[in-house]
Amino acid sequence: PSNSSAASDVYKRQLHDRALELLTKHAKGDLQEMQRLWFLGKASAKKGDRKLAVTYWKQLLEASQSRPTHDETKLSQLLEIGLAFLQAGYAQEAMETWEDLKKLDEKFQHLPKLYAYTLNLNAYTLAQKDNLKLAIAEWEKAIEYDPDNLAILQNMAIAYMAAEEFDLSALHWRKLMSRWKVMIDRDPHIHACLLYTSDAADELDGVDLG
Repeated sequence: PSNSSAASDVYKRQLHDRALELLTKHAKGDLQEMQRLWFLGKASAKKGDRKLAVTYWKQLLEASQSRPTHDETKLSQLLEIGLAFLQAGYAQEAMETWEDLKKLDEKFQHLPKLYAYTLNLNAYTLAQKDNLKLAIAEWEKAIEYDPDNLAILQNMAIAYMAAEEFDLSALHWRKLMSRWKVMIDRDPHIHACLLYTSDAADELDGVDLG
């Protein structure tokens, strides 16, 4: 097997240090170098070394975008690396990648949802750091890109409640409940659990929080 394949097998077994060693020692040719950078980034992200992971993936971005390939190939590479940033929890780097993708194809159909997912991640990270005001601002931007995203609506409802903005929280719970009821009517067996959540939210909506 190739050195990249061997490193991939090692990586899958969670032996990140050994994978990094294999990848650093062996890389011949552009394709193997790109594979090396990809798995170095993955292994570094798994180890929690954000700075190193970002360094490797940005090198990979630069290498992949400088190759003489079709725009479709470059777009696919940007998408894959951007999703890797997103999966690793690196919202800023993911957003920068989507901006590069937009330069290639500003009408890319999934771009609004990618923006929304990334803003949602950034908002969640901010909320975890008790930056609730900034988090809400990010969620407000996210929902503009993907108005039907129920996870974002729920996060906003909870965030406004935590911020003691009860009217806005109730407004978002009502929007969420209306979507849930559509889902329940469409398939009550699959979405039966939402019945209880919706009932609880109805009760909360009737409470005077003023």
